[in-house]
Amino acid sequence: METGLKRTIVVAVCICAFLQSFACEVDSLRAVRCNIETYVNKLNVQFYGISKFNNFEISSGTHNNDIRFNPNENLNLGLGFNYKLLGFGAAINFGFLNNDQERFGATKSLDMQMDIFTRKILYSANLQYYQGYYWQNPDDFFHNWSVKDSMLIRPDIKTLTLGINGIYIFNSSNFSFKAAFQNTERQLASAGSWLLAGKLSVYGIAADSSLVPYGLKELYPSVKEIKGLSAINMGGAGGYAYTYVPGEYFYFNATLLAGFNLQSVSRINLAGENIGGKCRISSNAQFRIAIGCNKPKYYYGFSVTADSYSIKNASETDFKYNYGRIRFFYGRRFNLKGN
Repeated sequence: METGLKRTIVVAVCICAFLQSFACEVDSLRAVRCNIETYVNKLNVQFYGISKFNNFEISSGTHNNDIRFNPNENLNLGLGFNYKLLGFGAAINFGFLNNDQERFGATKSLDMQMDIFTRKILYSANLQYYQGYYWQNPDDFFHNWSVKDSMLIRPDIKTLTLGINGIYIFNSSNFSFKAAFQNTERQLASAGSWLLAGKLSVYGIAADSSLVPYGLKELYPSVKEIKGLSAINMGGAGGYAYTYVPGEYFYFNATLLAGFNLQSVSRINLAGENIGGKCRISSNAQFRIAIGCNKPKYYYGFSVTADSYSIKNASETDFKYNYGRIRFFYGRRFNLKGN
């Protein structure tokens, strides 16, 4: 992954954030937008818990089961606020909530996932670095293996994920992502919208030895000599989002997008040689859900966001990487002087 490409992506994220500030300012002048009520002029303070993930899978056309590697994920607790154009949150890893390193190993990570909400476009960006994974499903291959007793830990595996995407909302007058995932607005009645997305992402994985666990190499012949790879994806997706409002304040949102990428893949063999690959067509998907209660003075609920990308290594073997976050929250709103 070239340094120039990384800098280009970072600059693009900054531009999106800059443009968003103007879009939000226009929206904040409107108290009610058809089916949407706004709370941006109130101070929104929330307590939340968040768990982020970044895992990968290796699949083979000759075997029914995928090899799945997970990092040792943590549950972090934090405090955040939103007021007009400003928003900030910080979460801390409390050791007593994540005391499982002896079983799953230690994972070092830098994980930044960001959503920028405007009326018609949802911008997303992510930068993630993880070191230290464990083999999550050995019992799918060895039926006498007890995952409760032991896990195969791979502290040598490192991954880097970098991406930006934008989702255009066609029915922005009646449907609001802010209401479901930021809670600075409230959707007054059930409504949905068709979506169209553009995506750009970079993914890299590196290890000291083969990514395929010992004893399974014959099941994955096209991957057994691979200890690293990188992929650049550029593509788009389409889908639909719907928020069901059963009463005055409760809501349930489900969002699904699916699409295709033009993908360039490079692989590293066990000798450290870079094996270039042809450009291929691969798939991508995004899934979101949010459930909660959104009242004028307080709100609570939880949400899940997950992105998935397929990497075409060969006709019979795929890599797939997944990232996202699980979040629960409770918030209060306060009227500041002059509002």
